[in-house]
This record gives sequence, structure tokens and C-alpha cells, in this order.
Amino acid sequence: MARRISVNRVLAVLGGAVVLLGAVVLWRVVDTGGFSPRPVVERVRGQLADYDASLELFDMTNGRTPGVVCGYAGTPGDRASAVRFVARPNRLLTSADPLPGEFRDQIEAECPGYFTVVPGAGGAG
Repeated sequence: MARRISVNRVLAVLGGAVVLLGAVVLWRVVDTGGFSPRPVVERVRGQLADYDASLELFDMTNGRTPGVVCGYAGTPGDRASAVRFVARPNRLLTSADPLPGEFRDQIEAECPGYFTVVPGAGGAG
């Protein structure tokens, strides 16, 4: 025989599940420090470290799109061979990227005129 489930019981179970889910979300927000994203400098340093751990961030500027930055990174003591980069929240494009056209398009769209002289390279351009 089929047993009939009351609507009130289903609503009580669903309400309890919603309260439990809300408590878990609140606990995770408090535990991780909230919804605030990492500062852009930390994100870019992490992206550079994933790309090449020997790179050091030299200079960067905000792009036209929020969260996008353009800048220079290189090995300490050798700023003349700095790598230019465009860092998006989910991707790092560099001057050594295998898609140079995409890199140039990103520079023109986000930071036109920024990559004219390498900062601190002793006037080398």
C-alpha cells in the first residue's frame, strides 16, 4: 500500500534543509574571511608564480576593464629582459605567449600606450 506524505511534513523538511544550508554558507563565509576577493597585486603575483616562479613583479597599472592589469615582470637584477603581461582574473597573457596577436589585442584594448619603456631598465626601450 502506498503511504501518503503530508504537505506539511514536506514543507517542514524543506524548511529545515534551507536553514541548514544557510548555516553552512554563513560558517564558510566567516571561516574564509568573507566574500571579499584577493587584492589584485596578490592575484597577479600568484599568476606570475604559476607561470614562472623566478619572475618578480616590477610595475603594473590598471586596465580599462575592472580586475585587468598590465605590467612588467622579470628576474631580479635583469630588468632589461622584462616580460610584459596582461593579467585578467582568470588568465595571464605574456609577451612570450604563443598567440602574439591576442596579446597585442589585449594591450590595445586594456592599456594602450603603457608598454613604451620598461620601467627601471636604464632607458632601454
